[in-house]
Amino acid sequence: MQDVSAEVSSPSGARQPAELVAAGNDTYCVRFVPTEMGVHSVSVRYRGVHVPGSPFQFTVGPLGEGGAAKVRAGGPGLEGAQAGEPAEFSIWTREAGAGGLSIAVEGPSRAEISFDDRKDGSCGVSYVAQDPGDYEISVKFNEQHIPDSPFLVPVVAPANDARRLSVTGLQVRHEETPPHPLRLSCIKV
Repeated sequence: MQDVSAEVSSPSGARQPAELVAAGNDTYCVRFVPTEMGVHSVSVRYRGVHVPGSPFQFTVGPLGEGGAAKVRAGGPGLEGAQAGEPAEFSIWTREAGAGGLSIAVEGPSRAEISFDDRKDGSCGVSYVAQDPGDYEISVKFNEQHIPDSPFLVPVVAPANDARRLSVTGLQVRHEETPPHPLRLSCIKV
């Protein structure tokens, strides 16, 4: 792969390297994100020499009606999560056109959110909610909710979480020999 290189020329003449991703069996994918509309040129070289057909041309243009209605989200992190553990989901914006994406997680506790732009029209989202309860995850594109947003997500406590136990009463066990141990009468899970 060290002998293969790829470069993209935009309609304005700007040049930028493209990412080469190994797809197996000596096959590579060229990946990049266009930043302007119009005819682009992709040069693929092997040891400095254009491969057959290079440079390749393609046109970047609108994909039709875009907007929030064209954005999709899905994954296990939108169905449920466990407190203190990362929960993940994906968002696909490829058909939405240009715009801004915002994500909010609101509930009983603050949630840490991380975002991974995959540069292919999708992104990965990971969040960690610290306390159990119902959380609302809002995904907006250009300040408008995407389909099914906000998502209502139940976050449960881990099965071995000691915070789930509560003592509802104590009872003294009387015996003739000291000490007098305390005995728990009921543990609520």
